[in-house]
Amino acid sequence: MKKLILLAFVVAHGLHAKAQSNEDYDNDFQVVVLKESILNNVEQKNALNSVIDSWHKAAAQADSTAYFDAFVSDESVFEGTDGGEYWTVSAFKKWAAPYFKRGNAWTFLPVERRWYNHSGVLWFSERLDSEHMGRCRGTGVVIKTLQGYKIDHYSLSFEVPNEIVQELVPLAADGRIEVLKFRDELNRQYRDSTDSPLSDKDRKAFIHHDFYPYHEKYCVEARLVLTPDAAPFDMSTSSGKSKKYRTYGIAHFTIDEVEYQLEVYESLRLKVLPEYADHLFLPFKDLTTGISTYGTGRFMDLVKSNSDTLIIDFNQCYNPYCAYSDGYSCPITPSQNFINTKIEAGILGPLKH
Repeated sequence: MKKLILLAFVVAHGLHAKAQSNEDYDNDFQVVVLKESILNNVEQKNALNSVIDSWHKAAAQADSTAYFDAFVSDESVFEGTDGGEYWTVSAFKKWAAPYFKRGNAWTFLPVERRWYNHSGVLWFSERLDSEHMGRCRGTGVVIKTLQGYKIDHYSLSFEVPNEIVQELVPLAADGRIEVLKFRDELNRQYRDSTDSPLSDKDRKAFIHHDFYPYHEKYCVEARLVLTPDAAPFDMSTSSGKSKKYRTYGIAHFTIDEVEYQLEVYESLRLKVLPEYADHLFLPFKDLTTGISTYGTGRFMDLVKSNSDTLIIDFNQCYNPYCAYSDGYSCPITPSQNFINTKIEAGILGPLKH
């Protein structure tokens, strides 16, 4: 039965896509090998629509019990719009818990729905309106159980007009998505009372950091020249104490056809810890320093490479804690790590500290 359900689900996707270019859905579906048919039993359709409408309503009302009881079992599947959102219901419950706790999980208003049937397996495709996601599509497989009709597989996706596809593709580039995740995590850290360097007053007022717009030119593949014979040195810090570092190598890279270089360091204190064995530290200054970015420079965390290249994404540079609070001992960027250009990427400000 499970194989048939999944096959029906796949075919439903194909049917929906094929029927989009034809006004006569009945004629379109007759050519499919499985010979599925549009569900015409009005009473059954009303019952099925009631199940799906109630399911969407449960999310809008943050009724997690009703929402997840609408699935066949904890092994049923929900697919979200993100590529990583392929969950069993048990995993979906954990992910969704914070949204249901806030009193309104999400709201999708059905504007169109079609039901199909093959050998007792029912599936549907629907169009949905959402305030936070716009027009979406959903496709689901439904099974009749002893408790009534239940959802066994549901897939949610965006509607993307053909006219804007070329504009949207760059927005979903892997590099840009990684930067957005980095920013979200940095903002989360500063809001979290256990991780934040901010005072309680500043943390409660904190909304988010300011960043330059993402630009792919600031993600460079640098040629890394290792410096295995470099002696350890004392890197100055904001507290007046020094910290032991060693120059791991020199990164050579190009931005706008101009060549630059920066030293990359490893901390002698951290490198003995397993979780930091591959960690590299890159502090730098540029022509934005002290104007639109923090006055003692910005930092980047890198990972050692097995090759002679190193990916440096300036879109992921951040400020030391000292930019926001006193009482921290932050490395001061060595003078040789200044580059004579504007790195208009990564975090902005603050200028007051």
